Amino acid sequence: MEDNSSGRLAIRVGHGGHAILARPLNGGYPSTDLKRAQALHQEGVAHARQDRWRPALRAFNEAVRLAPDQSGFNYCKGVALCRFDRFDDAREAFAAELRVTPTHAPALAEIGTCLARTGRTRDGIPYLQDGLRLLPKMPLAQYSLGLALLTENRRSEALAALDKAIELDAGNGEAYRTRGLAYVMDGQFDKAVDDLRAASTIDSDNYKAIIELGMNFGIAARDQQAARLFEIAAESAPTVALPQYLYGHFLINHRAFERGLSYVDRALAIDPLQAEHHVGRGFGLLGQGRIEEAVAAYRRAGELDPGSAGIAGTLLFALQHKPGVTRGELLREHQRWAMLYRPSAPDPARWRMQDD
Repeated sequence: MEDNSSGRLAIRVGHGGHAILARPLNGGYPSTDLKRAQALHQEGVAHARQDRWRPALRAFNEAVRLAPDQSGFNYCKGVALCRFDRFDDAREAFAAELRVTPTHAPALAEIGTCLARTGRTRDGIPYLQDGLRLLPKMPLAQYSLGLALLTENRRSEALAALDKAIELDAGNGEAYRTRGLAYVMDGQFDKAVDDLRAASTIDSDNYKAIIELGMNFGIAARDQQAARLFEIAAESAPTVALPQYLYGHFLINHRAFERGLSYVDRALAIDPLQAEHHVGRGFGLLGQGRIEEAVAAYRRAGELDPGSAGIAGTLLFALQHKPGVTRGELLREHQRWAMLYRPSAPDPARWRMQDD
C-alpha cells in the first residue's frame, strides 16, 4: 500500500506481514537510534520470512522501543505477537500503528481479526470492513470477515465475503471449507459438498470437518449428501483409517455390502488393532450371509476390546445364526454378555452350564 496522505511517508505493506520498510519520518530521533531501529526491523523481517518468530518479535520490540513512530514498525510487532496468540497485546501494537498511519488498512483488519479471535466478533467486523474499504485485495482479511459474519449468523454477507476471499486466493482451503459450512447453514447442500470437495483437494486434513458434516447429514436423513461427503473424506485421506472405515460402515448400513467391505478392509490394513473396524467388517460379512467369517470378525473385536458389552452382544446375535452352534456355546456367550452389560450380575462360575 502506498500512502502519501501526510506528505511525510511512503509505505508498502505486505498483508500477513512481513518485509515492511518505511522511508523514515523526519526528525525526533538521534540518527544512530534511527539507523539501529531500522536495522533491527529488517532483522525481524528476515527472521519472520524464515518462520523464526521468537527472534523476530525480539527484534521488532527493540525497533519499536528505539523508534515508536516509524511507520510499519508497530504493525510488524503486532503480526509477531499474533503468532504467540497474544491478541490483546497485538491489538495495542496495531492501534499504535494507526496513530502513526491512520489509513493503515492491514492494521485495521488485524484489529478486527484479533477481536474476533478473542470472542468479540461483533466488535471486530467494523474494523475488518474499514480495512477492506481502504484496501480490498487482502484475501486473509476477506476470509476473516466472512468467518466473523458467519459466526454472527449473517449468512448472505458471509457468503459474499468468502466469495471475494476465494476470488483473491483460490488456494485457501479454509475459505472453501468455511463457505461450505455457510452453504449448509443456508440450505444449499449441493454447493456445500462441492466446496468441501475443493477444500479436501487443497488440504487433506479437511477430512475431519467433512466427516463431521457427513454425520450431521446422516442424522438429518440427507443420505445422498452424506454419502458424497464420506466418499470425499475417504478419497482425500487414503492413508487415514477413520474416513475409510466410516465410509465403509455407511455403505454397509445402506446394504452396499461388497463396496463397504472394501473400505473397511482398507481401514483394517491401516489400523488392524481397532476393534470397531472388525465389528464393521462383521456387519458387512453378516449382510452377505457369511456367518462364520462374521463370527470370527466379532471374536477378534472382542479380543481387542474385551470389556465391551456391545461387541459381546453383537457376537451373540451372530452366533444365533451360525450353523451347528451348541446350546453350551450360546450359554457361555450369554453369560459373558450379561456380566459386561450388568457387572453386578451373579458370577457365571456359579451357574450351571450344560453342553449338548
